[in-house]
Amino acid sequence: MESFFGFAVIVDLRNYSEIGRRLLMQKDKPFSNKVKWQIYTVIFDFLAATMDSVHRHNPGVLFDYKHTGDGFLFITRHQQDKILDSLESFRLLLDLYLSLANLVPELNLKIIDLLKTNLKIVGGNKHLRYIKSLFKDDTSKGWQPFIGFSVGAHCGTIFYRTYATKKFFLGNTINQANRFQALSSTFSDYNLFFSEEIVALLKKVITDPAQLKELENQYFKSLARIEIKGLGPTAVQVIAKNHVLPVRDQLARVK
Repeated sequence: MESFFGFAVIVDLRNYSEIGRRLLMQKDKPFSNKVKWQIYTVIFDFLAATMDSVHRHNPGVLFDYKHTGDGFLFITRHQQDKILDSLESFRLLLDLYLSLANLVPELNLKIIDLLKTNLKIVGGNKHLRYIKSLFKDDTSKGWQPFIGFSVGAHCGTIFYRTYATKKFFLGNTINQANRFQALSSTFSDYNLFFSEEIVALLKKVITDPAQLKELENQYFKSLARIEIKGLGPTAVQVIAKNHVLPVRDQLARVK
């Protein structure tokens, strides 16, 4: 078993399971099965586009990544005594968030388009009718996005073991990142959560007091100590959805 210090970033595709469990192929249902395959294709294309975006914007930052069924686990590895790795890992976190902010709305629109262009088939299949209902607004006349996302991040020791070409990861760092992303169910105004330990690392990197003060006072918000299952009272940091890009732009100027 090996270990290193780094970031664990967990992404959850919110509400996907409500759709996925209705996409089972049905015997002697070729037309509805075709629509379900098309929905699967749109979702796979979304997953591939997300990975491509992360790799393109953050070459060399990722240590490894996993697709987790309805989300992702991203791992970064920090070199000993190289504090700028913390900044690069946090930039990856923000880049990932911004990519999802663009790609998830597109995913919703593509699924809605498939439902709208196959209304007769959808109406004749109970599973597709249910999926359609998820994307309808309160009037049942208009359409609305149903799939969202949340991101949680923590830093610390990450343990892993390699079997053949695959790596298996364990540790509280990953568990805590996962607990953080789940907070979006309670704090629905936010969907980017990270630990105070990450903020402490950023304070070592950002040497301009004015810039650090602006980040802490204007953009970073503390949810104080929240009771999190398995962790107890835990301090959590968030960034409002409309503040992620300004923070990313600010950190781009940090050398």
